[in-house]
Amino acid sequence: MVFSLLITAILAIIAAKTLKEYLKRRHSNIPSANMGWPFIGETLSFVKAHPAFTLGDYLQHHIAKYGTVFWANIFGKWVIHSVDPELNRFVVNNEMKMFKQGWPRSLSRLIGNNALTISLGDAHKRRRAEVLNYLSGSRLESTFLRDMEQIASAHMESWRNREMVIATDETRKYAFYMIAKKALSMTPGSPETEKLMEALNDIYMGIGLIYVNLPGTRFRKALQSRAYVQEVIRQKLEQRRLKDQEDDDFLNYLIKDGTYSTEEMGDLVQNFIFGGNEVIGRTLAAAIYYLGTCPQACDQLREERLQVIRSKQQSGDSSLTLSDYRGMEFTQCVVNETLRLGTVSRFLHKVATANIQYKGYVIPRGCTVIANISAMHLDPTEFKDPETFNPWRWLTPNGVKKSRSFMPFSGGARHCIGAELAKLELMVFIHQLVTKYEWEFAQNDPPMATPRLEFPNCLPIKIKAISPKL
Repeated sequence: MVFSLLITAILAIIAAKTLKEYLKRRHSNIPSANMGWPFIGETLSFVKAHPAFTLGDYLQHHIAKYGTVFWANIFGKWVIHSVDPELNRFVVNNEMKMFKQGWPRSLSRLIGNNALTISLGDAHKRRRAEVLNYLSGSRLESTFLRDMEQIASAHMESWRNREMVIATDETRKYAFYMIAKKALSMTPGSPETEKLMEALNDIYMGIGLIYVNLPGTRFRKALQSRAYVQEVIRQKLEQRRLKDQEDDDFLNYLIKDGTYSTEEMGDLVQNFIFGGNEVIGRTLAAAIYYLGTCPQACDQLREERLQVIRSKQQSGDSSLTLSDYRGMEFTQCVVNETLRLGTVSRFLHKVATANIQYKGYVIPRGCTVIANISAMHLDPTEFKDPETFNPWRWLTPNGVKKSRSFMPFSGGARHCIGAELAKLELMVFIHQLVTKYEWEFAQNDPPMATPRLEFPNCLPIKIKAISPKL
């Protein structure tokens, strides 16, 4: 009798919740996709791998059937999936007003409660300002640029006696060596640095749609790696306190501030490394792929760099400055086109904090909105032949084209504060690459969206050293 009542109560709760969800969707004026499979909904179709420069079967089917905004059942939870540029901009620009971050709660266990990525309100503003101050233009010019050039040059010199390199491994190392040096003054290529790089990669791979803390799962391994990363940062912190040691890095910058706890500094430093590692490493691999399909772009990049160097040599200085890089328009076009087709942060997860009416839609309070940024970058009404790598599309008589549909670094209050650093790092690496090597693919290995940006075979390339004449 008791068991029957319990089952009846559970079924009644499920029915009431289902009815509530149905009425919410019905009153929103937003079409609903199919329920999909029990518990997981349409998740398998949503995460199915497809070439990163295409929408994929899931989106193509849903856009054709339901339009650019629709309800979708992802992992048993109904969310609003938007590929509409105007709605996505509205969501992004109203962060902290009408929307808040919608990442799973388990994410904080991997990146920390104090990480800038999930910080809210005044805490977010304070931490954001701290990182912005550290990434000031003067520091980019005085230390970051020189370190980028030195690390990129030394890294590529190590390829000299090799006929083939694994591009994803090499770009990941370059990106990590650079950010680890600026965060913790770690030596590129040292065993300590290599071990920390693998731990951060484990954390990245543990961030997904399912967080199951069981032995053998990616999430369990990611939690263990998180503990290791935090211990490394804590040891670095203790060493500096005991020896009164100062280094020109982000950790020392936080120590000097004097207002952050050990836990806060651990989370902020990990987040600093994390943000400057995976995005840049994967984007650079995409650049190698797309430039490998377009020799004309490589030739124009070389000529643009050499023209600047020739001009500076006439005044007795051949070193490139921050303003020199920013003045290379075609280089900026290549970076933009790579970011467009090789979008790493493909989705933004936001939660409505109130009932919102927008263009006839009703977005219910508490509803998750998935703003699909990568789909915006493939919008044929904004980008002609969107699946084609064409950096010249960004060139205009008035300079490099700007597009409101181009959001590789998000926008609004959550606009990536490392965007300028990332673009500079991309430009430096690309210039070093095209002026030192030519390359061809060892096998066809296009970038895939899984939904992460991945190269299934790690993009092996055959390289040939070159020496362009000034």
